[in-house]
Formats: sequence, structure tokens, C-alpha cells
Amino acid sequence: MKQETYDKAINLLEEMQADIKVANNKLDKMDSKFNRIDSKLNRIDDKLDRIDNKLDNLSKEFNEGVNRIISIGGK
Repeated sequence: MKQETYDKAINLLEEMQADIKVANNKLDKMDSKFNRIDSKLNRIDDKLDRIDNKLDNLSKEFNEGVNRIISIGGK
């Protein structure tokens, strides 16, 4: 009886170990997917930063142009 209980416990532990391996593989795949998503988000963030800088430059140029027109009109 003791051997039977021991064998059942070993079998359960082996099943748990197999389940843990499967779960770890799934977690590794998810981690890899999250890393790819993070990379894509970083590239999008970089592009948005460049667009923001371009818009800032356009706004400055526009304001400088308006100020020149105003200064010419005031002469």
C-alpha cells in the first residue's frame, strides 16, 4: 500500500512537472510577443516624436512669418 501511494505521488508530481513545462513555454511565447509589441510601440513613439518636432518647427515658422507680416504692416 505504501508503494502504491508513493507511485501515485510520483505520477502526480511528474504530471505537475509536465504542466509546468507547458505553462513555461506558453509564458516564453507570450514574453516574446510582448517584446515584439513593445518594439513596435517604441517605433511608433519615435515616429510620433518626429512628427511632433516637425509640427513644432512649422508652428515656429508660421509664427515668425506672421510676425514679419505684422512688422511690415506696422511700418
